Amino acid sequence: MVEEDFSIKKFSKNFLKYSPSSFIPAIIGFLTIPFLAKIFNPVEYGNYILVISLVNFMAIIINAICGDSAVRFFTVYKKKKKVE
Repeated sequence: MVEEDFSIKKFSKNFLKYSPSSFIPAIIGFLTIPFLAKIFNPVEYGNYILVISLVNFMAIIINAICGDSAVRFFTVYKKKKKVE
C-alpha cells in the first residue's frame, strides 16, 4: 500500500511538472489560427495547412524508419566494442 501511494504521488508530481510541455504548444496552436486566417486568403491558408500536414506526416514516417534502426544496430556495435 505504501509503494502504491509513493507511485501515485510520484506520477502526479511528474504529471504536473511535465504537463505544460504538452499544453502550451496546443494552446499556442489554437491562438495562431486566427492570425494566420487573417494574413492568408482561404486558398493560401488551405495550401499552408496541406504543406504543414505533409511535413508532419513525413516526419512521422522518417522517425519511425530511422529511430528503430539506431536501436537495432546498437547492440551489434556494442558487442564488437565499437561504441564509446
